[in-house]
Amino acid sequence: MDIPKVGSPEFLAELESIQAKNRKDHNKLTRREREILILHNLQRQAEVNAELEREIAKLKLIYEITPEQRAQNRQSHRFPDHMLPNKDTRSGYLTADFLTSVLKNVGNVSYMNAVLYALRFVPQLMHGLHHLYKNVLILGGERDKYIGHGCHEKLTPESCAKWHATNKLESNRDKWSKAETDELAEVLKLKSNEVELIKALHFMFAELHRYEDHKCRDPFKPEKLKDAISTAFKIGTEHDPYAFLMFMVNAIRSVNKDIMNLFTYNPNMVKSIHDDVSAVISLLNFDFVHEFFMVQRVKKEICMQCKDERVLQEDVLDFKVNGPFLQKDFIRDSCMAEVILTGISKDHCHNCHQVAEAKHLTTYPALPPVMIVRLECFDNQNKKIERAVDLPFKIDCFCNECIDKKANHKYRLVSFVSHTGETANSGQYIVYARSAENDLNPPPASPCQYQKCCQSVTKKFFRPEPAINPWYIFNGKEEVRRFAMTEIQQQLINDTKITPYVLFYVREDFIPRSK
Repeated sequence: MDIPKVGSPEFLAELESIQAKNRKDHNKLTRREREILILHNLQRQAEVNAELEREIAKLKLIYEITPEQRAQNRQSHRFPDHMLPNKDTRSGYLTADFLTSVLKNVGNVSYMNAVLYALRFVPQLMHGLHHLYKNVLILGGERDKYIGHGCHEKLTPESCAKWHATNKLESNRDKWSKAETDELAEVLKLKSNEVELIKALHFMFAELHRYEDHKCRDPFKPEKLKDAISTAFKIGTEHDPYAFLMFMVNAIRSVNKDIMNLFTYNPNMVKSIHDDVSAVISLLNFDFVHEFFMVQRVKKEICMQCKDERVLQEDVLDFKVNGPFLQKDFIRDSCMAEVILTGISKDHCHNCHQVAEAKHLTTYPALPPVMIVRLECFDNQNKKIERAVDLPFKIDCFCNECIDKKANHKYRLVSFVSHTGETANSGQYIVYARSAENDLNPPPASPCQYQKCCQSVTKKFFRPEPAINPWYIFNGKEEVRRFAMTEIQQQLINDTKITPYVLFYVREDFIPRSK
């Protein structure tokens, strides 16, 4: 039997089954199966070598800079001092020039630290958290030392709109009636655990910023955050990072929902900010989780018996993706897979009232700025599924506009959590995060300087391609290493014990750029 063409769907489908068989018993592979594995490895090695050659050619352009050009570039800020080539630009432990803060791993909390590392490198996420934190404090009549670092005090026409809304909210708080104030206090009291979680999150990110700003190498102990989640996650035991991520997101959403309902039923509390309550909620950042992550998924069920169509709409926070993970565009294909329900999976039709075969189609009217993609990493018994992953670092959008060729949105991978170990509650969670300063132009100046409060200092400087070791790797040993993208791709393909789990893709037009 002839071997299918390398890279074809038939080849990839057969390769997946061969790799599963190879993991069980390498000695039982037939000669043909071994040849298919060899052909696949040769193809991947050729692709990696070609990518490495392109990276080397780009790096040569940087290393050939003369001293005069180097001095000129420093003055023009084209290449910041800490990014200029020197003996410390090799892969390895970070030097003082590349210092970034780390979290203390006390009591098997690598699942928590992994999610926090990954979120820290999502563009504009700290901006949303900062304003939410500030508004929650104002509603509770509190002040904090980090608030003053977040925005300029001078009001200008170009000032951050969220800053203006927050100041109006603070100035009008004394004008609320006693009934409105008591109702607000009751909401905050009922959501006290969630409010403490928001405060602990902001405090931790602000402290990490302060550590980086002062070049402090000591790992930060997130004690307040551990206390805030202790009721849901037992300290000293590893947990699923995806469960922890959803716990935080849903906690923030529950606070936002109650506050939004309060403003909706008492519009006079925010009428001075804007006549439209929904606009006020957006300005005050009480729905930033929805704006960042929420996606509307449209499922069309077609009865194969009577051809009746039933459309279901649902809001989801993430995209669950199944294999095969070596196929091109596997994320899009999995999210938009056409499913035929046959046999015992037949569906009951509401039109013809028959149990018949059905077809399920999935579409997305629009995709969010930040996509949370969850790869199938564990089975039903929480045991690790070891397999190679050809992880795409850039993907095409699959919203309706892009499918119809009316738009061309692109998404870039900015961070992801991977797992090493045998089960979800054991082993170690590692984070790969792309440092934004390596591939972007400086963002336009903004009066809202949340970067001085809780943003990562590693995002303070930006520069265009080519990049030098743009990926940071955070492990559970309070160490940080940096690697090139091609090194990570090769590692994920060759080492099946390191499995990507939770991925964060950001739409390119959502990433700050200069015009």
